[in-house]
Amino acid sequence: MTPELPTEIWLTIINYLSPANVKRLGLVNRTFLEKARQLQYQRLLIDKYDEKTKLRLKEISSSSLDHYVHTLTLCVHAWPASEQALTRWDGQIGDSFSVAAQIRSLFDSNYSQRKKLSQQKKRLDSRIQLVLEAATAFKRVRECELRWMEFLDCPPEFSSEVDFASETMSTFLSLLAIFPLRNTLTKLSLQIPTHIALNGLALVNLPLLEDLKVVLLKCQYAWTLDSDNAARYLGSENLANFISGLSNTLKILSISRLDPSIDLHRDFGRLFHLLCETDFPRLLSFDFSTQSPCLRRGTLSLNIFVRKICRSIRNLQLSHLAYQTSSSPSLHNRPDHPSWISDIISQQSRMHAFSSLTSLRIRDGHLSNNLADLSSLLASVAHQLVSFFLEYNLLTLREVEIVVQALSRPSSPLQYLGIEPRDLSPDVFDLLASALPQLKSLSLTCERISSSMRPDPLTEEDVRQNFPNLFFDLVST
Repeated sequence: MTPELPTEIWLTIINYLSPANVKRLGLVNRTFLEKARQLQYQRLLIDKYDEKTKLRLKEISSSSLDHYVHTLTLCVHAWPASEQALTRWDGQIGDSFSVAAQIRSLFDSNYSQRKKLSQQKKRLDSRIQLVLEAATAFKRVRECELRWMEFLDCPPEFSSEVDFASETMSTFLSLLAIFPLRNTLTKLSLQIPTHIALNGLALVNLPLLEDLKVVLLKCQYAWTLDSDNAARYLGSENLANFISGLSNTLKILSISRLDPSIDLHRDFGRLFHLLCETDFPRLLSFDFSTQSPCLRRGTLSLNIFVRKICRSIRNLQLSHLAYQTSSSPSLHNRPDHPSWISDIISQQSRMHAFSSLTSLRIRDGHLSNNLADLSSLLASVAHQLVSFFLEYNLLTLREVEIVVQALSRPSSPLQYLGIEPRDLSPDVFDLLASALPQLKSLSLTCERISSSMRPDPLTEEDVRQNFPNLFFDLVST
């Protein structure tokens, strides 16, 4: 017998079903059909540019389902997964020529190259037409994502495909300037390899954009790329001009650097220097993350930019992931090598200027060596901070005490906390329960679980009693 549940609960349950079950549930009644169509069509992914995709888009549009599409994702694959996959791209037959074409190439040494360029132009024109038709048909799209996709290994014979994919990505970025949806987009996500030139991006105007995410990737097929291409991308100042043009509407800005060849001081120094010349009156959230084989010092212009926006932002996320390579050993165990995040924390701890900050997330393996500045910063915002996460830092019990004391206030609004005690013991829970009993969510990552001098071991039930509103998440490494 079907339980009698409110419609709102049924609609929430549907969100957790597989696409196949959602489609079946849509046959029950009109309410479920409406919800099933929302889930099925709200996100439109285009990762192939062939006749099958064209027919699918035409079917959605002709069936009056286009108004459900709110998110459009365009994927550019750097190279196919296999030789067989290459023959299916865009309905083309890869680089194969007819017998007549091969005979002509015997008498014309340049024929093969011209033929290849002609095929690539047709493929690119076909992709452009498909994207423009989709953007024209789905007029309610508010979010757009452009992804650069790579498979694990790229055979050398696919080098021409990497070049073609690069041209496709550059063209798609330039299309944003004439995109039919440019006057309605509120969210844009760009995953861009750093060898791609952004000449057309500086001309793009998105008058309603509120949320921008930029991820800078390193193409695996690096041996085909010019060593100066990484600097070209940020040195051209196109990204800075693009972001500055969104300053009046932008509420959320996220920039991720996943290519170690992009220099924090040289390339991002120029980027943030230009952004410092622009006001961002509506910016509420800023997220900047880097990834490299070693911890690096930052750039003065980044510190100045954070200082410029610190009074208005409510959410701040700063991340640095240092990984180890054979040529660049990890510096996580060197206390004398602070990162750019330490620079920002040191500066902001003296200014006490985060007057609106309610959420702070820091990922940096060396902040435990700079707890004095961090605790000063936390103490200055403890009366307003709702969420705080400190990750990649294994803290001693004394260091946990320093952090908790900085956050503790008689009427602290803090509800969400994530820290990483090296030793998880009952003393940690006693400290948190006495200082922050109002917590609703607690995330703990530890290296080991240890006991204390308490006569009775601490149980999970004890934790629940000390934190009656708590959602508890424990991870042991």
